[in-house]
Amino acid sequence: MTKSNETNTIENEKDSKKVENEVVSKESTSQENTEHSKEEVEGELGKEVEEKENKLNYKAKRLVKKRKSVGKTDPLEQAIRLTLESGKVIMGYRQSMDGINSKKAKVVLIASNAKKEVIDAITTVANTTETPTFKYVGTTLKLGTICGKPYPVSILSIVDEGTSNILDILNKQNA
Repeated sequence: MTKSNETNTIENEKDSKKVENEVVSKESTSQENTEHSKEEVEGELGKEVEEKENKLNYKAKRLVKKRKSVGKTDPLEQAIRLTLESGKVIMGYRQSMDGINSKKAKVVLIASNAKKEVIDAITTVANTTETPTFKYVGTTLKLGTICGKPYPVSILSIVDEGTSNILDILNKQNA
C-alpha cells in the first residue's frame, strides 16, 4: 500500500467517526428534548392539579367560615351534628318511611316547612309504630346544612344517637 492509500483510509476512518459522533450527539439531544418536554408536561400537569386543590381548599374554607359565622349554635343543632358523626341517621322521606315501618327509627325530626302531605304521612306511620315525632323549628335548608348536605332535608330519622344527648334535648323541648 502506498502512502496516499493509507492516508485516504485514515481520513475515511476519521470521517466515519465524525459521522458516528454526530449521529450519537443528535440522538442524545433528541432524548434530552423528549425528556425536557416530559418534564415540562409533568410540570404543567402539576400546576393544574395544584390550582384545583387550591380552589377546593378555598371552597372548603368558605363553607367552614359560613358555618362559623352563623353565631351561637342551638344545642339541638350540636346534638344533631354529634349524632351524625357518632350515631346513625336516615335522611329523606322514603328512607325514613322504611326505617319507621321496620321500627329501626327511635325518633323522627320533621322540618317546619316540610310539605303537608309528607308531615301527615310520616306522623300517621309513626303513630302506628309508636315512634315519637318532633317538629324541628328550622327550615329544610337549615336542617340540610346542619347535616352537611347541599340540599334540603325535610325528614331526619335517628336510628342510633351515638354519644349525643339528642333524645334528652328533644324531650326537654317538648315537655
